[in-house]
This record gives sequence, C-alpha cells and structure tokens, in this order.
Amino acid sequence: MMNTILPLKARAAGLRYDTAAGKSMARARLNLVQAPTLIISARDDRYGTYASAEHMAARIAGARFLGFETGGGAHVDRAQ
Repeated sequence: MMNTILPLKARAAGLRYDTAAGKSMARARLNLVQAPTLIISARDDRYGTYASAEHMAARIAGARFLGFETGGGAHVDRAQ
C-alpha cells in the first residue's frame, strides 16, 4: 500500500484539485444516512478533517465518532 501512496509530492496537484472540488460540492444530506456509521479522525491531520468528521458524526443518526489527538493521515504524512 505504501508503494502506491508515496511519495505524496507526486500527487500534490491531484490532492489540491480534490480539495477544491470538495469545497464546491453541494452539502451532503447526512440526515438521510441509514447505514451504521463509524467516523474516525485525528486532530493533527494536515488536511484538517477533524472538524468535518465531528460535523458528520453529529448529523448522522447513530453515528459513532472516534477522535484521536495524533495519528493524522494514518501516519502516512510522517513516512516522508
């Protein structure tokens, strides 16, 4: 798996595009999610996903949120 992820620099343009595209998407209707949902995030994630993860967990009925202080990017960002 690491061989397909690293180096992140090789995919920087794609990551920037994905971030921009995500910001322009219509709001998800999270209240309609009916599947069991587990949302995991780390506060030190360089992409700032923690607040979004909390937001989603609060709006999906019965969702479980696991928040960690460290471990952002599943340590991928620390492998470089």
